[in-house]
Amino acid sequence: MNWRTQLGIAYALMTVIPLLTFAYFLASYVLPSVVTRESLIVVMTCNIILSLAGFAVIAGTIRALDLSGNLENEVAKRTEELNSDIRERKKVEQALRESNMMLSDALCELKEMERRLIQEERMSALGQMASSIAHDFNNALMPISGLSEFLLMNPDKLDDKQELISTLKDIHASADRAREAVLRLREFYNSDETADFELIDVNKVFEKALALCEPKLEKTAGKGAIEIRRECGEVPLIHGNETDLREAVKSVVVNSIEAMPQGGTIDCRSYLEGKYIVMEVADTGIGMTPDVHRRCIDPFFSTKQGHGIGIGLSVAYGIVRRHRGNLEIRSEPGKGTKVRIILPQVKVPEAGAADKPGEPGDVGHIRILVVDDDFWARTVLCRYLQGVGHTVETADTGSKGVEAFRSGQFDFVITDKAMPDMSGEQVASFIGKSGKKVPVIMLTGFGEIMKDKGEMPEGVSRVMSKPVSMKELKKAICEIYAAKKQ
Repeated sequence: MNWRTQLGIAYALMTVIPLLTFAYFLASYVLPSVVTRESLIVVMTCNIILSLAGFAVIAGTIRALDLSGNLENEVAKRTEELNSDIRERKKVEQALRESNMMLSDALCELKEMERRLIQEERMSALGQMASSIAHDFNNALMPISGLSEFLLMNPDKLDDKQELISTLKDIHASADRAREAVLRLREFYNSDETADFELIDVNKVFEKALALCEPKLEKTAGKGAIEIRRECGEVPLIHGNETDLREAVKSVVVNSIEAMPQGGTIDCRSYLEGKYIVMEVADTGIGMTPDVHRRCIDPFFSTKQGHGIGIGLSVAYGIVRRHRGNLEIRSEPGKGTKVRIILPQVKVPEAGAADKPGEPGDVGHIRILVVDDDFWARTVLCRYLQGVGHTVETADTGSKGVEAFRSGQFDFVITDKAMPDMSGEQVASFIGKSGKKVPVIMLTGFGEIMKDKGEMPEGVSRVMSKPVSMKELKKAICEIYAAKKQ
């Protein structure tokens, strides 16, 4: 019931009162004998009741109207609060969208920054590597250039055969150092190449490595005496590369020498530890701080400002891991450093069970085709091969090599890999498909990378790396030729 209906009822009730009063006075005028005191009381009572009922209805209506007004106010208040909440939520959502956009932009910027930092790190590493290679090459080229120029400027020295041979040996040793500088880079990208492993004696590796360190000891002789003590135990042979392990041990010993500017002692030991063979180098040098110890095998990290390139221990670590071993380094400031090269044993067949084959026999005088676009490579190979009695024909392009092979008779072919008009792979493939069964050696500057990746192009009998020694080339030709005859 709404407030209008309630007011209508109250008005009706209030209207009845004067009607009842008028009816009473009319009755008392017309029928005075009927109107009594009791009837007057009844009429007055009815008027009072009706008046009270009307007032009650009016009061209730007023209260209802008041409550309705409060309710509307409450509803309006709640509605405003809800609208305010909605507006706040919309603001929060907008702020979140803006934040997400800002975060997305920041993430893109971070990724771009990360890409640039990685690129800078790569370029920095390449720069350091190029610098270290240049450093080693310049040191190796110094005696090659200097001694050869010395001989050219002093022709009379050529008459002194002993001095001439000594000078040539020095030049050859420097060339080997340059070659080793390139081979050391192999340890940064190769970790599982065992094709050139053979049975070796770690005690001999120790002796040869220490012999290579003698010039370093001589340089420090005036600063402080360094004593090297050897304690090589009886250990079995291991499966590995002697040249690489010698380089690893040499790097460790050189570090020990440089860590003792005032002199000290270096203990070199080899012993058996369970199923492993240990080569240990311990010094009494300055030791390493925890920070240096954590970074000591990082490539290009060095504490020797101005003269260290920081690849010694990193190369040693790569060599040891390639031999499926571990490099353990313990050091404390002021207490020296102990480096342990831990290598696994191998099962060696008993004598007579699998005798090692002897050196391959001489192949006699054979006709060899040399295909290489580099003049000096062809010249050196010609002198090598003609010097041992072989007949040699050369070609300076791949296509000329194919033509020479097609028109001639050859027992062996040596080809480069990268040539301008026709690659070494194409030359070897042509020779392989010719049906003449002529062995092919691919002699290339990419030899180590190809061997590490297991690449053996079609028609190629063996991949070898430049520069190659006469001994290595002669051995390879004899082995391949002997295998061909079997």
